[in-house]
Amino acid sequence: MIERNPCREICCPASCCHDISIWVRTTKEGLAQLFENPTEIQKSQFDEQTEKGVYFYQEQDRLKIGLVGPCPNLGDDFFCQIYPKRSIGCKRLLIESSECSRSRIRDFLPPIPLMKREEISELSQPVLK
Repeated sequence: MIERNPCREICCPASCCHDISIWVRTTKEGLAQLFENPTEIQKSQFDEQTEKGVYFYQEQDRLKIGLVGPCPNLGDDFFCQIYPKRSIGCKRLLIESSECSRSRIRDFLPPIPLMKREEISELSQPVLK
């Protein structure tokens, strides 16, 4: 079974995969499997990062992950190279979500035409092969 990538299907240039922060329930070791060389920082330093990279801090059983610049897992074609094993935080960045819309506005991209719920649901379904 192959998971469909609705953003790829509408040729979105992964705007939401740049300069974002997400919460993820994982360990530092789990994070290292998703991102090469993530940098642990203090919570107070989180919003001050300007150098391109992946930053995180731990709060209880969660990690706050911040991407400065594009996600290092984006390929030259702007598509996620680890899409099937991406984190739950990334999976929650849904097409037509407020994060999607804000990212497209920031990148001077037109809004995605509103789609019917059935079409969005269909794009989110796995493809059986």
